[in-house]
Amino acid sequence: MQTQMNQAANQMQRGALLRRYGYAVPRFDRAALSSFNDATIVSEESLRPLRLDGSVVKSQNMNLHALPWPTEQLEALGTTQVQLRVTLSYFIETPSR
Repeated sequence: MQTQMNQAANQMQRGALLRRYGYAVPRFDRAALSSFNDATIVSEESLRPLRLDGSVVKSQNMNLHALPWPTEQLEALGTTQVQLRVTLSYFIETPSR
C-alpha cells in the first residue's frame, strides 16, 4: 500500500488509493478498551468543507458536535489539563459525470 502511495503520480491517484485502502487499520484490543473508558460519538454526515474561489481554495462548511459530558463536571475540572482525541474517518465520493 505504501509503495503504491509513493508511486502515485498525482493527487487524483493518491485520492483513489485512499478510497481503496482507507486511512487506518482498527485494532480490536484498543476498540474494546475504549468502550469502557472513553465517550464515543459516531456521526455519519456529509459536507463540503472547501470551495474553489477562482484559483484559491477557501473553507466553506464545518460540523459542530456537543460533547457527551455534563457541563457541570467539565467546569468542575477548572484548570486541569485534559486530552480530547478525535478520530476522523472519511470517504471521498467523486461526483458522477
